[in-house]
Amino acid sequence: MIDVLIIGSGIAGLTAAINASNNNSNVVVLSKTYPTHSQSVQAQGGINAVLYEDNDSVDIHIEDTYKASAKLSNKDNIKIMCENAKETIFWLDSIGVPFNRTIDNKISQRKFGGTKKIRTCYSSDYTGLKILHTLYDKCIKQNIQFENEHLLLNLIIENNSCIGVTALDIKEGIVKVSQNKKIILLKQGEQIFSNNSEIINLGKTETESIASWEKGFLTFNKTSLKETLDEFSRYKDINVQYQNEEVLNTAITGKFSINDFDKFLLALPKIYSIKVEKNQSNLKFFKE
Repeated sequence: MIDVLIIGSGIAGLTAAINASNNNSNVVVLSKTYPTHSQSVQAQGGINAVLYEDNDSVDIHIEDTYKASAKLSNKDNIKIMCENAKETIFWLDSIGVPFNRTIDNKISQRKFGGTKKIRTCYSSDYTGLKILHTLYDKCIKQNIQFENEHLLLNLIIENNSCIGVTALDIKEGIVKVSQNKKIILLKQGEQIFSNNSEIINLGKTETESIASWEKGFLTFNKTSLKETLDEFSRYKDINVQYQNEEVLNTAITGKFSINDFDKFLLALPKIYSIKVEKNQSNLKFFKE
């Protein structure tokens, strides 16, 4: 049996694979594509971290990040990220990520993404690609197994724990079943599923609604109103109309029970200034 199955081969997935392998676990990475094709390669600008506290601090980094999220993000999660950013950058540097350097060979930083301070570490204009390739090289050196072109279909739940997955082998056109001691599911957004351990989420995949359904919640992270209602419509018989494209593309962030659709509708006018007209199963949305 596989000790650790990691679903997703972006930066977070490969990092999880390396760390699990370092703990002498038998690791398999399941990916709908190939690691070097993962969405992480599109991240160009860099990574924010307070490396040198001459004119900056972790507290300022936390406040900048929270404000940049329109105060929608979980501040405890932001705190963990910012406090560990320095160690993460130095670890990436130690395994060979070619960060740009200063004249005295320190990791170079620049302003980016509306930050008040100079704290963005970068590798020219293809930071994500360089990090991902470096991590993939390390995975190969550590003989980590990859199951590429495998699309996650479902999580196998037994006694309220996830014991495995079913996945479509895209190349062969067959469905496979895999039972595992521990599963780490990686997608963009908030923590939504765990099989009596931890879960890391960093890269939007087709697994989003599956994992949310298993936990009994729908979780949205800057998802458009249309996409949000598409998810709800899996469980609710609703007919939706939009006044204009501005309403359609409103970014929604939050976590709602799949049985609490009315709570979601009540939140729209208060948080997003969207007026909702409800008539039985017909809904119409306006931008106030």
